[in-house]
Amino acid sequence: MNQFCITFASIESLESNMFKISHGVYTHLIGAKEIAVKEVIAALGENTLHNDLLLFEKTLLSSITLASPSMLSSFFEWRYSHYMSKKISVGYFLTEFQIYTIYIKKYLHHSHALEICDVFGFLSRMHEKHISHAKKRTLLQSDDHVLEVRNLLLQGDEKGLIRLIDSLQTPFNSFTKITDTLLAKAMHDVGTLWELSEISVAKEHLATATLHNILEHYKRYDKVEPKSAKAFITSAGQELHTVGLQLIKATLERYRYEVILFDPNAPDEDLLSAIYDYRPDLIIFSQTIPSTLLSLQRVLTQLHASKDILDAKIL
Repeated sequence: MNQFCITFASIESLESNMFKISHGVYTHLIGAKEIAVKEVIAALGENTLHNDLLLFEKTLLSSITLASPSMLSSFFEWRYSHYMSKKISVGYFLTEFQIYTIYIKKYLHHSHALEICDVFGFLSRMHEKHISHAKKRTLLQSDDHVLEVRNLLLQGDEKGLIRLIDSLQTPFNSFTKITDTLLAKAMHDVGTLWELSEISVAKEHLATATLHNILEHYKRYDKVEPKSAKAFITSAGQELHTVGLQLIKATLERYRYEVILFDPNAPDEDLLSAIYDYRPDLIIFSQTIPSTLLSLQRVLTQLHASKDILDAKIL
């Protein structure tokens, strides 16, 4: 299946009935007698399982609306690797898919249910491939400098990071290039370690805070020059991660942009209102979670429809 061929009516029916489907699936899983399901609940806890299901459902809606099987596959490669890291059998997912189809058939019209259930058939057929890709995902292959930066971030060692970055800066290796080649890759590794439960949330937050302080440190040494243009950077759909936004902000400021970093958790209406008020020359969205892409699409549709009052490049 290269793309999801699902009618708008079926997508609309799924979205309007998702609460009932979600409640049915969760209740079914909690009361299930299958060993694989009991192992998942024992390992994750009921609340974490519930949050996992909600995240999947948002990603499912985004994937089928955007006709993107690859998005759904990437999400499940991450989910499989996360469960593998906790020594949970990923055979559980086949049971989960079956239970979803039960409640989709229960609450959706027959023709709509058939289209949506095809997606779960796709996921079942991709099961072995997702396992294979998830195993590869657990192998971090970083060069020595990225590994050193990652370890310094996780230790919160700002002085050590500054010494390393200063030693690497040359006229041909600017801080902006170091940001792209080292800091971004190191933070990607940090995110992967967190996904695999190799580090705690506290460690991940420490690395993020350390990165923010490093970016602010080098910002103080920038030459004060007139701003060339206005940039508005944000995320849509309750994005949880701000590292990408911080790196983008640091880079744009070095290119003399006046930058507004807008709250990534703001409702779509507030986000659009802020863009119209600020009238930027450049708008950049940073998204790391597939479940936010449906919200992003809605915001982009509104922005493209407002070209008569908003003349900005959108990335």
